[in-house]
Amino acid sequence: MVWRGIFLGGRTELYVCEDNMTGQTYVRDITDNIVENYRDNLEPHFRFRDDNARPHRARCVINRLQELEINHLPLPARSPDLNPIEHGWSLLEGALRDHQPPVTHTRDLRGILPMLWDKLDQEVLNPLILSMPRRVEEVIQQRGGITHYH
Repeated sequence: MVWRGIFLGGRTELYVCEDNMTGQTYVRDITDNIVENYRDNLEPHFRFRDDNARPHRARCVINRLQELEINHLPLPARSPDLNPIEHGWSLLEGALRDHQPPVTHTRDLRGILPMLWDKLDQEVLNPLILSMPRRVEEVIQQRGGITHYH
């Protein structure tokens, strides 16, 4: 599993988990290690957004976010329109496709993906964050239906 985060003006490092991702590993590796360490870079009332993967919704994760007083943005199960990191993924996938020499072995991704992630222009990522109020409004107008952000 690969995990990354974006916020206005910055991003987390790209994290590659080679273990089976469970709620406990998510708390240990993501919540306690990455999210907590980046907290000082974020606005005081930031909202933490992840997808609804089973490990992210584990009781231990929800409890830990509450203990850390991290505001979690609850969203519907399938909500790519409300997940700006999905567009960040598309940018990373494009950079990987364009990488020379082409990646031919999965083991090479561990070194290449973080390098490509770090090279993405933050000025391309910032508008993804800034679009969130418009995204939410459009989803409400569409009564949960598909928006032009899809």
